[in-house]
Amino acid sequence: MSAAIAAVIAAAITGMCGIIAQIVISKRSKDDLISNMDKQIAVKDSDLKGEIAVIKFEIVELRKSQDKHNQMIERMYTAEKDIATIKQDMKVANHRIEDLEKITVK
Repeated sequence: MSAAIAAVIAAAITGMCGIIAQIVISKRSKDDLISNMDKQIAVKDSDLKGEIAVIKFEIVELRKSQDKHNQMIERMYTAEKDIATIKQDMKVANHRIEDLEKITVK
């Protein structure tokens, strides 16, 4: 075998080893990247689930607060209606008293 052919074969083997090493390194790098991305996604998912739980809780609390507010408005409406009735009753009573005073004065 000539020296030139031996040099070409050695260069080809060296090149193939370099290519194989690069493929292995690239695969490991890709696997590490995918693993890190999966971890980040899992963390973001858990953060989102936590935030969603907080939002749901706040919505429930707002509904409770709104229900209390609506009940208060209904009670105030009833109270205002009762006050108007009492005022009317007082007017009637005052007129009766005035009428009675007029009768007793004569």
